[in-house]
Amino acid sequence: MRTDYDKIAEQYDEDRKGREYRASGEITAWLAEGRTDLAALDIGCGPGRWLGAQLVHFAGKPVRGVGVDPFAGMLALARRNAPGAEL
Repeated sequence: MRTDYDKIAEQYDEDRKGREYRASGEITAWLAEGRTDLAALDIGCGPGRWLGAQLVHFAGKPVRGVGVDPFAGMLALARRNAPGAEL
C-alpha cells in the first residue's frame, strides 16, 4: 500500500512543528572556505521545514534553498514553510 502524502500533508506538517533543525554542517564548512553560490538541496522536501530552517540559518549568505517533492500538497506547504526556496 502506498501512502498518498497529498491526503495527509497538513497532518504530516503539523506533526513536525516545533522540531529544531540544525544548520547544515557542509554548508557551514563551505562558507568558511569562502565558497559562494551554494544550495541547500532537499530531495523529498515534504512540507519544507528543514529547507526553511536552512534559509533562516544562512540568511544573508550566498545560499539558495532548493526543494523537490513528488506531491503537490507537500510542495504547497513548502511554499509556506520555506519562502524564497526554489521548488
